[in-house]
Amino acid sequence: MTLPTREEFLASFQNKGSASLDHICNALDDHALGRGMGGADEQAAGMYIVYDTCRRWLKLNQNTPKAGVIRPEARQNWNAKYGAVIALKEQVIDEINAVFPGLGEALFQYEDRKQMRRPVESSELKHLDPGYHNERKSFVKGGKIEAPYSGAYVHQRVSHEKFGKLNVKQFNAEGVKAKATMYWCNRLQRLKNRVEFSSTLNQWVTINGAQVHHEPTLKSNPIACLNECRPYAMDRFGNLFVEEDAVQFATLRLGAMSGLKAKSEAARGVVNHSSFCRGREVICAGNICIWNGQLLHIDNGSGHYEPTRAHLRNALRVLLTDCLADTGYLRVSAFGIGDFTYDGFARGIATPDWPIQDQEADQSAIFRQKGATL
Repeated sequence: MTLPTREEFLASFQNKGSASLDHICNALDDHALGRGMGGADEQAAGMYIVYDTCRRWLKLNQNTPKAGVIRPEARQNWNAKYGAVIALKEQVIDEINAVFPGLGEALFQYEDRKQMRRPVESSELKHLDPGYHNERKSFVKGGKIEAPYSGAYVHQRVSHEKFGKLNVKQFNAEGVKAKATMYWCNRLQRLKNRVEFSSTLNQWVTINGAQVHHEPTLKSNPIACLNECRPYAMDRFGNLFVEEDAVQFATLRLGAMSGLKAKSEAARGVVNHSSFCRGREVICAGNICIWNGQLLHIDNGSGHYEPTRAHLRNALRVLLTDCLADTGYLRVSAFGIGDFTYDGFARGIATPDWPIQDQEADQSAIFRQKGATL
């Protein structure tokens, strides 16, 4: 089953009063032109445009006209139109699921979560730090089309003191010289990176139900050492996004670019903690390690956001309110302070209480002793 054409969509409600649906019809036309082209990602992206256009239309037209305010016939036409858009949106979700398992359902869950969950108060969220906030400013100034320049690259070129005082013009000038743009995710790309805890499987899974597992890329590296952790960010609604690429975003991308992988990354842009939420505020961001579906490590080590211990504590509260994940083997690291057991960190103790403070040491025995399955 494929998405309807413009004509088929309009015929579904007798084409009455369809003027306000031009954007949806145009999206269907564009989808029809690109149908069958590219891989799953490209097909899902084309369908997402139709989905997002439907979503925006429904948001603008969510109030049913009151009886007596407009003629009964006009009201019936409006109801038919509204129902047709809902049906199209649901069909798009099914079609996206067909080409990218779990992604369509993730879109639905995302909307549902926004409506059901009270977002974290603005005062508890963390915005990009001075200097890095120019990433977002340049993006907005560019009409949310132009990719912003990477603050990580700019920061390599100027002192920390100067970096925090750059205006957008100065920031972009440094970025042009560095020739490094940011890769910022739209909603579809962001949701591909979402992980959640499955109480049924008792493990952390991706949107298609696959177990999350962060295997070290170098056999010499111990489990959950910092160089093998993945960057994460949690948006204001508690969605946890994790970059599964094991190549650290401050290694290859700041070094010599070579090989097909490096060229691909150079073309799409640099991935940093600000990539997930397009520079918007977060509950927390940092590094994470999940082993055989078990959350072993989480921290607040993000230079872009520089979240505090309080932000990390808020993120853990959100995560563990939503699930019944075991925390007995969870190592919580407060950047610049040290490593804590989850219980110690949750109690707010000042002195790190994890048995070994050196993350580069092999701590397999400790994780195993605390109940992790390695």
